[in-house]
Amino acid sequence: MLVLKIIGWTILAILLLILAILIIVLATPFRYDIVVDVKDKNISARVKVHFWLQAVAIVVEFIEKKLNGFLRILFFKKYFLGDKASKKPKNEGEEEKAKDTEVTEGASETTEPDTSEKPEEEKTEEEKPEEEKPEEEKPEETEEPEVSVDPEGEKPQSDETSSESTDDVTVDKKEAGEPLDEKVAAIIDKIKTKYNQLMDKYHKIKAKVVSVKGFLDLPCTRHTLKMVIRMLKLELKSVMPRKVKGYLTIGLDDPQLMGKICMYGGVFYPKYSKTFKLTPVFDEEIIDGHIEIKGRIILGALLGHLLRLLFVADLYRTIKAFKRMNKKGGKHGEE
Repeated sequence: MLVLKIIGWTILAILLLILAILIIVLATPFRYDIVVDVKDKNISARVKVHFWLQAVAIVVEFIEKKLNGFLRILFFKKYFLGDKASKKPKNEGEEEKAKDTEVTEGASETTEPDTSEKPEEEKTEEEKPEEEKPEEEKPEETEEPEVSVDPEGEKPQSDETSSESTDDVTVDKKEAGEPLDEKVAAIIDKIKTKYNQLMDKYHKIKAKVVSVKGFLDLPCTRHTLKMVIRMLKLELKSVMPRKVKGYLTIGLDDPQLMGKICMYGGVFYPKYSKTFKLTPVFDEEIIDGHIEIKGRIILGALLGHLLRLLFVADLYRTIKAFKRMNKKGGKHGEE
């Protein structure tokens, strides 16, 4: 009984430990820091995602056109991108194997001259039968022209060519003899078939549009779409950067592209205008700036929104309506 109690308490302790780790991972935020420097069209960037007071961190750097990345856990660092990740330290056993291979290669090089003398003697012996071979092949060459001469073989070829030419002449005569009414009828039939094909495609597309419109007009789909849009807005708010610092001076040759950049930048500029300055230049091509972005991601919030969506009954009704829509002749009414 004592042994069973000990086993039960150990299993309970392991389960509680796993639960505590899950709560820590889901509740504590993953923070991200992004730093971008642009000077004279030279870009350098650094992205850092750290967790639990920077005890665990993933860093990716792009400096001097080189990409490096590493994972840090407490005081241990492991590179997974860049030159340092490709370099693997050699073990003592590997170094010994390399030395052994070098020794064997040196020994083989010293023994090569002794073996090279034998093939030369064998070659002189093999050259003799090679000289005699052409004499044996001479009668075979003289026999070939005698076999190839066949005066009767040309006749079937002439018959075949003549038959083919007569067939072509008959086909041309038939085509020439066809009346114009039949040609016009054939063209009209082709036009009718293509028209019928296009009309079939049009009716199929029209039926598909009507079915999709009926699916979107259902109250269950409207409710689920509202829930999904609301949750996406909440997720974007939680993932959006909390702080944006720095400046950016940008000028391009294309005024259309410059206007689009100012338009998209103006969406976020009111929120970060106190700490970030954007200055467009229209008479000069220049890109210069320093940007610092900080934010956080909470996995628990993401999972909470997904669980809330799974417990909505209208979600399963919309899935059933979508399946019925894909079937032929399906109705979109709610069950």
